This record gives sequence, C-alpha cells and structure tokens, in this order.
Amino acid sequence: MKQDENVLQKTRHVIERHIELYPKCEPYDIVKLLYQSEFGCEHFVRSKEMAEEYLKREYESCMLTMEAAAAEEHPLTDETSGMFVRVHLEPLALYGISPSRLAELFVRSSEVRTGSTDGMLKKLSLLKEICLHGKTPFDEETLLSFLEKYIEAGCPAIHHSETYRRLYHPAYRVICREFLPELCNCSSGGCLHVQNLNLKSNTQVQNLNEGKV
Repeated sequence: MKQDENVLQKTRHVIERHIELYPKCEPYDIVKLLYQSEFGCEHFVRSKEMAEEYLKREYESCMLTMEAAAAEEHPLTDETSGMFVRVHLEPLALYGISPSRLAELFVRSSEVRTGSTDGMLKKLSLLKEICLHGKTPFDEETLLSFLEKYIEAGCPAIHHSETYRRLYHPAYRVICREFLPELCNCSSGGCLHVQNLNLKSNTQVQNLNEGKV
C-alpha cells in the first residue's frame, strides 16, 4: 500500500510538471505519458537495424536549428514516473550520444514486459482527481468523455494529439531508466539521476559522470 502511495505521489508530480512544460497538452498526451509510465515502450520492434533506421530518419528530420542548438534549450529527458524515461532526439549531439546507441537501448527496452491494467487505472483515477481540482488544460467533461472510450477499448497505446504534435514536435524514444548510465557512457550510478537534471551541455554530462554535479 505504501509503495502504491509513493508511485502515485511521484506520478502526480510528473503529470503536473508535464502540464507545466506542455501547457497545451490534451487528454491523449497525458494518458500516453501514463501508458509509457506503466507499460514502457509501445512498439513491437522487429529488429535493431529497423529501429536504428527509423530513429536516424526521425533524428535527421527533427534536428534543432543552429540557433536553438547554440542556446541549448532542449533537455535530454522527460520523466514518466515509472521505470522508463523519454529520451529526446534533438539534443543527442549536445550530449555526445549517437542515434545508434539510443536505438540499441530502445530495442532492449522494448523487450521489457511490465505494468498492469490495474496500475494504469489507478493512474487514470489520479489524473481525474487532478483535473477535478482544475489543474489540467482541459475540463473534466472532456477528460471523462475521453477516458470512458479509452478504458472501454482496453487502455491501448495511443498517439499524441494533433495539437501536441503541431506545437511541440515530439521526437523521442522510451527506454528503461536503468539503461541511462549506458546511454551516457558512464559508470554505475553517476547518470541515474540525469532524468531529473535538465542537463544543458556536454560539460555538464562530463561533470555528472565525474561526480561534480
């Protein structure tokens, strides 16, 4: 019971933080986040080669402009509150991470089977509670209408809303949190907190790896 309370408390924080980062998000987008938190990767990966090819194409199509890259505006990760994190493609070069490395960890993460419908339903109930208190960009009627159909469909994986895609251009891969040290090419422990650090440069990654952050 205590563990469930801790999970939901962390989930609450992540939902509120996500709304702060993406204030025009819709029910689709928060529910997608919760799905990834509970179940992880949404896609069946046929092969590492195919996953790498798709990732490289997406990476090339969503590269930051030189101005944005120089300003270092994009964090490396977004928290999901579960055992998975989103790793954004745009800033990979800033952190010295190759797309092929991320593709490898994405494939390994896709093989992890975890989560439960009961766990997902608890997180959806939490979202309803947050919405009821007026802390979401959408109203309660909109959310309840969406959730009724979503739950009836069996809580499937879903896409981002059109609004979210248009405004925020999401491009990321979901990987297991435990793989972050491998992604950052650092020794055990050092990078485990990278998802909480909005890291801004290769220097900060190096400092993190050396225990200076």
